[in-house]
Amino acid sequence: MKKIIYLSCLLFWGTSGFLAAQITSSEVMSNAKAYLNFDWTATSANIWEGVNCGGKTVDTPGWVTAGDHTAMAYCWGGNSTLSQYNAYLLEGKSAGDNNTSAGYGAEPGCSIGVDCSGFVSRCFGLNTHYSTSMLNVNELFGHHSSYAELHESDFINNPGSHTRLVTKINANGTISVTESGSGVGNVGSEGLWRVFTWTYNLSQLTQYNPQYYTGMTSGSAALDCSNAVPVFCGVTYEGSPSAEPSAISFYGCNSWTETGPERVHTITPAMDGTLRATISDFSGDLDVYILGSCDPSDCLGILTSNDAIYANVLGGHTYYIVVDSDDGSESGYKLLAECLTSEDISITNVSASPTVLEAGGQIEVSADQNYAGPQSGADLPGFTLAYYLSADCDLSPEDVLLGTDDSDLGYDQPLVSETEVLTVPEETLPGSYYLIFAGDAGAALNEVNEDNNTACVAIEITSPNTVADPTFQHQISVFPNPTRDVIQIVSLPGQEIEKLLIYDLNGRLVKTIEGSHLNKLEIRELPAGPYLLEVVGAEDKLAVFRIVKD
Repeated sequence: MKKIIYLSCLLFWGTSGFLAAQITSSEVMSNAKAYLNFDWTATSANIWEGVNCGGKTVDTPGWVTAGDHTAMAYCWGGNSTLSQYNAYLLEGKSAGDNNTSAGYGAEPGCSIGVDCSGFVSRCFGLNTHYSTSMLNVNELFGHHSSYAELHESDFINNPGSHTRLVTKINANGTISVTESGSGVGNVGSEGLWRVFTWTYNLSQLTQYNPQYYTGMTSGSAALDCSNAVPVFCGVTYEGSPSAEPSAISFYGCNSWTETGPERVHTITPAMDGTLRATISDFSGDLDVYILGSCDPSDCLGILTSNDAIYANVLGGHTYYIVVDSDDGSESGYKLLAECLTSEDISITNVSASPTVLEAGGQIEVSADQNYAGPQSGADLPGFTLAYYLSADCDLSPEDVLLGTDDSDLGYDQPLVSETEVLTVPEETLPGSYYLIFAGDAGAALNEVNEDNNTACVAIEITSPNTVADPTFQHQISVFPNPTRDVIQIVSLPGQEIEKLLIYDLNGRLVKTIEGSHLNKLEIRELPAGPYLLEVVGAEDKLAVFRIVKD
């Protein structure tokens, strides 16, 4: 049975010149869900295969069987309402029609259902079936200048081909839609041939125009702040689950759709500074917003889903914190509002000497720990400057603490220079390391910038038995590296290799080979990982290599 499946919508139908009937976004979404969640029952009389009717051949989609189903079937040229669909089922009409090969569809005389533009037309409450071409040019429908302007209940349209109703603008930039179509491009050759939901990347929508229905009205209640719950700086509030309906879909500082419920709070910081609102211990997808007033468009600062921060807070002004959901989550939550009075700890002028030393040796370090803020030293705790030995410049739990200093800081003493003599652990494996200087290591201060608390200096660690002879080092080659089993050792003529030693990362000797004319080393029995290979020549000349066992 031959089908042309790249066309999924009727190309002609529609009139112009009508005033746009008003409809709200929530009503459009409700209409779409009604088609998506539509329950119906087919009998064998509703299953047609290659039946000539209405001037074309009708084919019921292959997924339709005698029995119960959910979601209205796709029908080429279809524009059925839910009640019409059920009524025509009883008359034995085909439950859908996926023969898109020619002409108009055979609906409703032979087959029933909706195609893509019929579905979108019905979602907007329109009795007229506007084709994808008409959606593109009819005065009832407008064009956004870019995808950034799309909102829930808008639509994306590829004139002459396909259209989709926008149901959600996701925080990651993808777009969720509800559509009636073949679904062949989504799931493969069998297709879906019904009303379904899908999420697309923008790169998949380059042929589609971002459009809207001109009869859309907000129809939304204002944000209800009459029962706003006060929260206080530094005190965690535990919010209860809520099943209240949603009043707000959009905020002035986001690009995705919220579905409620909205939980509203107020806070009045005592001082100028920064306000950070963080939510935790919730299920689903909750978001948090800081508003300058009880107005969703008056959204302030930067938000990252469960965290919002506004850096220009005025002391004494009341701000609104709203917890909302973009997936209908009714979950409880914890809300922490932090009032940061523009305080900050930073580390500058770090140094270390020497920068090359043996394991077990000492190194002198110095750094300036700085404070910026309104409080005096008498009102602040001491701030710990910690020194760590690390494999990189990023502080992590695996790093080795070498020592600390405590600095008394405040606006009356904003800088303290610290100097300390540190000892590198004797078991430290030779290699390249970093000394990390970490300010406010005890996290005594809520800071406006936590990214300037660390600095690092590169150092090199050797050990008494691993001081390589530079000339001998350049006369020895080891390969392959990495390897699973055998390492070859090649020396220039006249250079004898008398001993091979392997150390693990803890400095423990794990293998030794002695003899003359050594030219290979079996390591297949060693666990995978990095090791240190010492090659010892005549007169105890030493070459050192880092090797990796796969």
